[in-house]
Formats: sequence, C-alpha cells, structure tokens
Amino acid sequence: MVVLANCLLPTPGLDRLISLTDRASIKRAVVTNAPEDNAIFMLKTLRLTDTFPTVIMAKDAPPGKPDPAPYELALSRLMVKSKRAIAFEDSAAGIRAANDAGIYTIGITSSHPAEDLLTAGASMTIEDFNDEQLWELLGSKTKAVG
Repeated sequence: MVVLANCLLPTPGLDRLISLTDRASIKRAVVTNAPEDNAIFMLKTLRLTDTFPTVIMAKDAPPGKPDPAPYELALSRLMVKSKRAIAFEDSAAGIRAANDAGIYTIGITSSHPAEDLLTAGASMTIEDFNDEQLWELLGSKTKAVG
C-alpha cells in the first residue's frame, strides 16, 4: 500500500481547476462507486479531503452508478440545480449516471478511449484538466454565472 500511495498523483490540471472553483465560489463534490476505504484513502493521499467536503459513495445512494441516484444526492447536498453542474467522469457507467441526473458531462480519457465515453453520452472528452477546450468551456460558463 505504501508503494501505491507514493505513485498516486492527481490528474494533471486538477490544482488549476480547484483554483478556478475557489475563485468563482463554485461548490465541489466527489461522486464515486469506489468502496469507502478506497475513496477515503485516495482523498487523504492526494490531500483532497478538505477540498471535497461532499463525498457521495455508492453505499450512500444505492444502487450506485449507472443509476443517477448518487448524482441526484450530490446535487441535493450541494443545493445546486443539475443544469448548473458539470460532471467529470472516466467510465460509461458514470457518464450515464450524470447524464440521467441532467448534468453536463465531460469524459476523462484516463481509462477508456474517447469514442467509448462519447458513445456513453459524454458531451466532450478531455485527456486531463489542462485541456484548452475545457478551459474555453469553463470560461464561458463562469462568465454566465458571474
């Protein structure tokens, strides 16, 4: 487990995305199908526990993804309407869950090819959070909010 902790790194550009959401007072949540121990371990190892105070796991909203219940619970806890949310997902099940909750969904190609994520319903795909297409989209969305 120590070896895994030493190799675990956040997706490139995550710090930039977190800074933007801080500046714009945008709420954040983690919605995961990972077992609780794994999710907590990853958040602690990446020092993101305080960054994501709202964490929704499959056990919190059964049956979990691809059902939209986990995303619906996150929206409820954040007190955010689905049309004002963006989900970042790396799996077809996650994309279907977010889409079915009415959330604009971006696929991250860390574990599946872009074609698979787009077929599942992603509105666009990115390799990581440094993608310029993402930042153009976020710029337009944060201007609309502000």
